Amino acid sequence: MVPAMAQRNKERAYKNVIRYNLTGSVLFGTRYIVLGYERVLFPHQSFSVNIGRPALPGISIVDGDGYHVSKDHTDNGYNFSMDYRFYLAGENKFQAPRGVYVGPYYSFNYFTRRNNWTINTQLYDGQLRSDMSLMINVIGVELGYQFIIAKRIALDFVMIGPGLGLYDFNMTVAGDGQVDPEVKDAIRTRLGDALDQRFNGLEKTFSSKGFRDTDNFSNLGAGYRFIIHLGFNF
Repeated sequence: MVPAMAQRNKERAYKNVIRYNLTGSVLFGTRYIVLGYERVLFPHQSFSVNIGRPALPGISIVDGDGYHVSKDHTDNGYNFSMDYRFYLAGENKFQAPRGVYVGPYYSFNYFTRRNNWTINTQLYDGQLRSDMSLMINVIGVELGYQFIIAKRIALDFVMIGPGLGLYDFNMTVAGDGQVDPEVKDAIRTRLGDALDQRFNGLEKTFSSKGFRDTDNFSNLGAGYRFIIHLGFNF
């Protein structure tokens, strides 16, 4: 019994994990870069923090109504999240950071995007720009599993992470002179349609206060967390 325990302790000597968010880069593109660090505090408990630069994917809008958005755009943003993990002693053969875990989490995402538009309609003929910002705070609980491969490679799956989110949305449209409200509504609607296509169900998250209806709003809605991390255990 003693040799077996000694072998287990030897295998679980590494208490740190540095990692890279693979899911963000797959969904949002290679400009989405979020790095994380996990530290084992007790045999079956750890704390982790993640920080980086998220980015919204590009959108393309060309229709027969005279609205065209340029592929050139500028965006910015930042991501911060943290969680406290309880690695289930009854389900895991090894100590943290390997095995099944549950725990609370908090995540914060802030996105900004500027798009340039070419408008050719009876209401407006010329160039416009739209500035959009989206801030998301989510608190919830998660269930995941972290594999340690070849003693050092960490593959972390946050599989289930329901939560409650606070969503803040703002948008402005500007150009040379005053912008007709109908033109502004049309741009907002097209942006909303494009975002909803890229992120299925986003409009439902915003409930009745959708981004197609107003320039700014705050709303409570469902939040969720699903992430795959690739890391190094040391």
